[in-house]
Amino acid sequence: MTWKNLAGIDSVDPGDLNEYMSRPDERVLELVRRRTDREIVIYGATGKWTLDITEMLLRAMRETGVTRCRVHLVARFSNEEYTRARLAPYQGLYRMHKVDFLNLTMSDLVALDAESSWMFYGLGYKFRTNETVEEYRRLCDLYGKVIPSLIFTYHRKNSEIVMIGSGNALPPTPVDRQASDEAPLVPLPQQVYGESIKNKEEILKLILEDGGGESSRAVILRAMYMTNLTYGGLEKPMIAVLKGEPVDLEQAGVFNIISHRDASILAILSVDSASNPVTTLNLSGHTVAARTAAEVAAEMFGEPVSYTGTMRSLHLLADDTRIRSIYGGCLDSLEELLAAQAYWIKHRGGSLKLDHKVGIAT
Repeated sequence: MTWKNLAGIDSVDPGDLNEYMSRPDERVLELVRRRTDREIVIYGATGKWTLDITEMLLRAMRETGVTRCRVHLVARFSNEEYTRARLAPYQGLYRMHKVDFLNLTMSDLVALDAESSWMFYGLGYKFRTNETVEEYRRLCDLYGKVIPSLIFTYHRKNSEIVMIGSGNALPPTPVDRQASDEAPLVPLPQQVYGESIKNKEEILKLILEDGGGESSRAVILRAMYMTNLTYGGLEKPMIAVLKGEPVDLEQAGVFNIISHRDASILAILSVDSASNPVTTLNLSGHTVAARTAAEVAAEMFGEPVSYTGTMRSLHLLADDTRIRSIYGGCLDSLEELLAAQAYWIKHRGGSLKLDHKVGIAT
């Protein structure tokens, strides 16, 4: 089925979900129509969110008939069979480059043959799985320092860079004074991932902001919680309701949420904000309280809802007024996101089961 918008969700088929979340709107189509002379390089092209960006760009090229520029997909391709199957309709529009980022060298990048380009950088290391504390820190250092140093150096001239970062280390704020685009990242000592994100931002600026006339331009997107219904934050309080468990307000509280589709659209459009000195834009979407998500779930599931814990006074929130004023608001409303997430859970849609520790601040 094809959903006109999330209000029309009528299945939990992953193919339907991918079709919707990667569907370009007219703003993206117009941008691709007028940018036919640039190669596109996507680092981390098969990530949880970046694969939707990848497919949205390829769909826009196919729908507008733009076939002269090449799209380079740079990734580990840990599930290459799935990626090839999903991107089968776009054969001829892209090239795959399988790269071991942990052992990346400049020769690997030179082999891409795409030094001057429109570049999306979606690499990072967030979730600790089976690593020791020392190994996790080493990986965060690699993704925060070594890997971006090589890649941004390779693209330091004549490129436009959209760097997908995170607001993970923003200072906690009240709901009515959310962190601005200019807010500094201030990771706590134990916030290894936050330190990695801060390093990545600083390295990008250090490499590009050298005053050279041919220096690349860049925009940093500080992304907050986003969802394609299989993960992202809304599911945590909703699943608690489904299981008859109390919603922990201390752990959830208030957080930002945006759909993959809106996040991908804004990420693609933001190339027009690339500048030198580097621009920073919050990509955060709607503000939602865990109580609201739980109440929507309770109504959808026909289950009672209970709460535990006391909501904290400060939250990890980012104000996205600026990016919305430039490119327009979200297509998926908060009400549609809440209803679609509840529908997805009620009808047993798939889940990545990631622990985002949604909303925790102070």
